[in-house]
Amino acid sequence: MIELGPGGGAITDALHERLTTVDTLLAVERNPAMAAHLSTTRSWLKVIAGDAADLPSLAARAGHPRADLIISALPWSIIPDADQRNLLTAIINVLNPGGVLATVLTMPVLYLPIVRQLRRRLGESFTSVTHRTVWRNLPPARLYISRGPLSPGAR
Repeated sequence: MIELGPGGGAITDALHERLTTVDTLLAVERNPAMAAHLSTTRSWLKVIAGDAADLPSLAARAGHPRADLIISALPWSIIPDADQRNLLTAIINVLNPGGVLATVLTMPVLYLPIVRQLRRRLGESFTSVTHRTVWRNLPPARLYISRGPLSPGAR
């Protein structure tokens, strides 16, 4: 399991509660200070300081070149279009064929053009994309579950 952009670790901690003894959680954090904080406060977590766009090489170096699940709370609404495309390609290149990308978007950004483009791209990149709204989140958020990554040639 890989978490992209764990930040302060709120989602990381919730994931940890659900891990089994055979699960490994790999956290990729671009901010070196946050990565250091996570490493020192969560001894059970394997933290990699780096950009999620480099996910295939980062995961391989960490000994986990493939994943069944990637969780992301990255701020997609401020990631430029070309970077979004590269990041999604990196995610797909690491996911196993039946893998899942779970990503969360806050409701206020859902209708921004860049986020609408991301949602279209998810639909073109996975065999199935579902979502549900989490009203108890502040602000409310929509969780997108994208299953079955398509190879780049199939898109």
